[in-house]
Formats: sequence, structure tokens, C-alpha cells
Amino acid sequence: MRVWKADIQVEAGRIDHAGHANDAAGIIHDVLAYNEVWKETVKWIDSHGKDKNNYIVLATADHDTGALNLPGGWLPASLVNVTNSVEYLADWLEEESEGVTGNELSTLIEGVLTDKLALNITSIDQQQISLLTEAVSTGSGIAGNLTEIRNLQSGLNWGTGGHSSVDVSLYLYPQDDKELVDSVQGLHPNIWLGQWIESYLGLDLAGVKAKLDSDGSLRNETRREEILGAPVISE
Repeated sequence: MRVWKADIQVEAGRIDHAGHANDAAGIIHDVLAYNEVWKETVKWIDSHGKDKNNYIVLATADHDTGALNLPGGWLPASLVNVTNSVEYLADWLEEESEGVTGNELSTLIEGVLTDKLALNITSIDQQQISLLTEAVSTGSGIAGNLTEIRNLQSGLNWGTGGHSSVDVSLYLYPQDDKELVDSVQGLHPNIWLGQWIESYLGLDLAGVKAKLDSDGSLRNETRREEILGAPVISE
């Protein structure tokens, strides 16, 4: 019987969007969703009893985004009741505010700040609200203004709106095999994990790529299946 070795990748992609937007609430919700995937995966591995060591699960990130830092006095509880990401709210505000002016626009904006971003409207500087109102009126910079208000109210600081060199964590399960655990411990560049998986599964990715490149097979799905020995799943 042929023994199949497989590598399945599951990505929590929205956390990167939230990091670029410096949206802490968005990050929290994606982390919680990812935790549920991790728990279900560990549960599935454990269900195989003595054979569970035939499977491993690794969790990591390819980079940090945003360089979030937590100064003294930050207020995590202020993020609990946030209902939507900043990106969603910016798009929603732009759509809902079309043709809306004056007091009606002020009421709309106040509703977003209090109901969706869970802010106390009396604690927000009026200049910030004026800048947000101007952004909504012009349809430019809405997300940035929402983010600034949310972060000021939560006491959060960010180092960048891009990727950073902050180290990320690497988790492994199960950990019964000490040699396996030792092989993943330490600090690694972000390309290392793919190389480790290639070695662990006994693959020759450079050789496979060379075969696919040699006759244009990268553009031929049937030929790719023949070389890889397994169906190619396309999106």
C-alpha cells in the first residue's frame, strides 16, 4: 500500500489586513478564530490514539505586521465590544453617508463610534470627530481616522503600517518526539519552515520544479499531476 505524505496549509489571512490597518480589534478576532482551528486540529490528531505521531501541526506567521507595542495604561477591555473591522466600517460609512449632510451625518458618525467601535463619545476629542467628518464627506482617509480614534482610546501604539522585523512564534503539536521538537526550536528566518517541511516529508522541490520548468508543465495541469503523482487542486 502506498503511504501518502501531505502538507495542508491553513491561513488566517485577515490578520495581515488588520495589522496593516493598525486595527487591534480586527487582529484579536482573527487570532481567536485561528485558535479554534488549532484546537480542532489538535483534537483530530489526538483522536488517532497511538497513531497520532503520524501527524504534526505547526502554527506560525511569515512576518509581523504593524509592530504593535503596549505602553503602560493601555485598555484591552475597550476592544471587547467592537463589532467590525476598521476596513469594513470605512467602506460602510462611505456608502451610508452618500448624500447625507449636517446633523444627520453627525448622528451617523456618532452611531458608528459608539455602537460599532464601542467608544464613549464624550471622551473623544472634538477635533478628531471633525477630522473624521471631513474624511467621510470627502470619501478620503476614513479608515485612517477611525483607526487613530480607536487606538487613542485604547492606549495602543504602532510602529508601522507595514511589515516589521519583530520575531514571531512557532508552535508544534504533538511534542512526544524530543528529536522532532529539538529540530524546530530556536530562531529561524521565515523561509526556513518551508525548507524544514520539505526535509521532513522527504521532498525534492527543486527537482520537481526543474521537471515542471523543463517542458512547460507548470502551465499544464494534467502534466503537473503526472509528475507530482497526485491530483492538483485548483482554486
